[in-house]
Amino acid sequence: MRNKVVSCEDALALVRDGDTIATSGCVGIGTPDELLAGLERRFL
Repeated sequence: MRNKVVSCEDALALVRDGDTIATSGCVGIGTPDELLAGLERRFL
């Protein structure tokens, strides 16, 4: 079984142009802030 926990950099490497990202959580709890910030940095 593969490890389901990956670094932010490894997760960002999986995201390609045109992908849709969805997050879930109660009032933002559980939102992957570091991942979203990394996506912003890559986009800019």
